[in-house]
Amino acid sequence: MKKILLLFILSVSCIYMQAQQISNFENWHNYNGGLLSLTIPNGWGGTDSLIGYYGALSNPTGTFVPQVSKEIPGNGGTGTALRVTTQNQDALNGFIAAGPMPCLASNSIINVDVLTGAFIYTGGTPFTYNPYVATMWIKNGPAAGDSTEITILAIDDSDGPDSIVSIADTVLGSAISNFTQITIPFVMQNPTFNTTKLRVLISSSANFIIDQTPAFANLTAGSWLVVDDIMISAPNGTSQYLLSEKVAAVYPTVLENELHVNLKPDDPLHYQLQVLDMNGHKVNTFAIDHMLNTFDVSSLASGNYLFNISQANQVIQSGKLTKK
Repeated sequence: MKKILLLFILSVSCIYMQAQQISNFENWHNYNGGLLSLTIPNGWGGTDSLIGYYGALSNPTGTFVPQVSKEIPGNGGTGTALRVTTQNQDALNGFIAAGPMPCLASNSIINVDVLTGAFIYTGGTPFTYNPYVATMWIKNGPAAGDSTEITILAIDDSDGPDSIVSIADTVLGSAISNFTQITIPFVMQNPTFNTTKLRVLISSSANFIIDQTPAFANLTAGSWLVVDDIMISAPNGTSQYLLSEKVAAVYPTVLENELHVNLKPDDPLHYQLQVLDMNGHKVNTFAIDHMLNTFDVSSLASGNYLFNISQANQVIQSGKLTKK
């Protein structure tokens, strides 16, 4: 799989929605990865199994630890959620030096090409419409300037090879201690393809290039991300998308003191965020000029609000917020 180039685009063709829950992480199984005893959600894979497997082969005296674990309780105070954590691991001789190694969990099978170190993904969750948006509940604990990342690929494998139809992606750089719902739009990559499956990639470090093991660099042990209740929605039967140029991940939609606005990685452009009351009167204006932006909204009175994200006086994204 080629290095994924991430570009946020807003789809405005959304009338009648089909939705599917990818995972609520209630069903887990135990297995061995090399010398590790591991736990993983049913139908999911994790890079800790690869680290344990190749560690046992290349460095049988090394110490390796699990990196995928259950978060108890999950969203809503019941059940379980999935946690991925960057951990210090001993060297995988011939692959990676000892040090912090990121964790990746996926609803697909993860393999490694031993000649190139590239990750090879197979499988995913069947899905029959081109997706529009992904929502999920998360908690986040980036360490020492690191960030976490969630990527969802809409794949067309009807002709054999995997072809990317659209991508939903966000980088999370702020600590989030309580379960918070986020929404990530899908960006159409090739409208001539039709989605047959969804491939979810949840990483404990955005500095981890997800398709090549030698790229582990600038990582911080202790970074973690918890995900629960992933829901994917699609315009039922719609194949045409009207696409604007940019869109951001805005969270949480139920506010306390902070609002986070995340642009795509390496986006060089500048945007403006306006918070409006329900009558359309401007309440606050913020400049969005970084990939990861955090705004103080503690002065907002409790109630419902609207927001607009604009560039060059053109509104490219709108939504609703609620201040507790």
